[in-house]
Amino acid sequence: MKRVWIFFTIVIAISIQVTLAATAVTNFAVNTGYVDVVPRQLIRTNNDKLYIFAAKAQYSNILRTYSTQGLPNTGNDFSVIPDKIMSANIISVDATYDGAGTIFVSVNTQDGKINIIPFDINTNIYKTAKLLPSSGIVSGDYIGTSGISSMVDTTGKLHFAFWNNTNHILYSSFTYDSTSNVFTTITNNLQVDSGSANHPSLVVDRNNVVTLAWVSELTSPAKILTRSITNETLGVVLLASTSPVWTSTSAGINIDQGPSLVVDKNNVVHMLICKILTLLAIMVEYIT
Repeated sequence: MKRVWIFFTIVIAISIQVTLAATAVTNFAVNTGYVDVVPRQLIRTNNDKLYIFAAKAQYSNILRTYSTQGLPNTGNDFSVIPDKIMSANIISVDATYDGAGTIFVSVNTQDGKINIIPFDINTNIYKTAKLLPSSGIVSGDYIGTSGISSMVDTTGKLHFAFWNNTNHILYSSFTYDSTSNVFTTITNNLQVDSGSANHPSLVVDRNNVVTLAWVSELTSPAKILTRSITNETLGVVLLASTSPVWTSTSAGINIDQGPSLVVDKNNVVHMLICKILTLLAIMVEYIT
């Protein structure tokens, strides 16, 4: 098990880090907006465009979209795409790409709605959203409160998980027809946990196996649990780490960081979790 130190800050103006070579890294501001710790909000497409999807501010119903052709050199390289106005203030934003012409931008809002919005990369236009029937988290404060996670597999199926208003993690999957803008539900709101669950994060490997991780507060201190989903079938619940996980209900709901997942070219899933050292110290633990 490897460990790394990471320091967290909240930013109201989006900044981006671009690695131009192994030893050359540059940072620059892009524009207004905020990004969360866990959701994927930066997308590179097959036509060499780079997109950023973000709420305009912490208490805002405006979804901001920025794009640039190729890798940017300055913030001025980004164009602002017309805003998408949501039904209420945005809690979190997550984006995933189908590898062709559509980015699925998921947004949960403070009125309990969860929308999956197809974004056409050829026209830079948002299509009509799919509104999920279940309610997402709606109470408490929101900065750092990641409540949604999604990824498209190699067959084009969209996998989606969210934290609902009864503190469960629900999983759904869909196919999508971009011509008719129609979602077809494959699995609908499959509960993956036993309660007191929040901050979901999922990743899909090259074999189209979903790994879903979340913060479980069934124990004290809280733990990170994981579960695989293969062909819509749940695997066993596993303990990702024995480390105590950082949680905070000082704002009325468990805010701050949950697990963050990525899969590499060798089909290995990697995870970062936020671990408690002392009352005043937090460390990020790397698990693979």
